[in-house]
Amino acid sequence: MDAWNRPHETSREEWEKMFPGESYDKRLYYAWFHDELISQEEYERRSRTYSDGTKRFWAKTPAELKEECRGEKTGIRKSREQERRDALSREWSPQERAIAAPDRAVRGAAARKRKDLADADKRLQLILENHREDVLAAIARGCDVPANVKKLYE
Repeated sequence: MDAWNRPHETSREEWEKMFPGESYDKRLYYAWFHDELISQEEYERRSRTYSDGTKRFWAKTPAELKEECRGEKTGIRKSREQERRDALSREWSPQERAIAAPDRAVRGAAARKRKDLADADKRLQLILENHREDVLAAIARGCDVPANVKKLYE
């Protein structure tokens, strides 16, 4: 059971055989932050997650990054659709109706939706370009990059 308290002395593969289902990264965090058995640099090099449990950028696959972007785009669609519904259900004054304010509000929501979705696509492309550079830098630093991410860029 000594390996449980000293995860930095075992490899990730050995750990998963000894303690199936237990988080290697979480134990590394305790070895660094609570027990001070390893340095912060060693923890950051070996851990694939941050202390809050979220994956490090270089440990994610491009598919995971695309899924995160898909969630952002879903939020954009919902917010702009709500904006359109609000414009259609609002009580417009006769003066506002005379200048076609409701139509402009609906068209404006649609135009903002198209622009926001295009911006999200551009951000995804930048993220994927930066991901490659970040993964290669992590490999060069000796970080524990997952095999399925490493093989995409080598």
